[in-house]
Amino acid sequence: MTHDEKALVDLHGIRVRIQEKEEGDKAVLYFCGLTKITPKEMIKKGDGGLIPEDAVLKNVQLPASELMHGKRDGYYNLKNVVLHSNGVISVEATPATVWEPLD
Repeated sequence: MTHDEKALVDLHGIRVRIQEKEEGDKAVLYFCGLTKITPKEMIKKGDGGLIPEDAVLKNVQLPASELMHGKRDGYYNLKNVVLHSNGVISVEATPATVWEPLD
């Protein structure tokens, strides 16, 4: 991936920790355990420049069904998200985004 590239990808090995807060539980995502990025569709080719260091999430939510079944912290594959590198690296959910729990 280079600067200003945009692609539909699967992210493998995202760590999720749930922090209990008075105002409600909050999911924190860690990308340091990321094992692989699987490109699925190139949306926009990058310009060859360096990618930014910071990342933001857009519309990415852990499904409530995972929390209801007692699975709180753990590792997941996050499938069908758009990864875009321009100013910051953005990870954006799509209607087809799926959380796949890892054992």
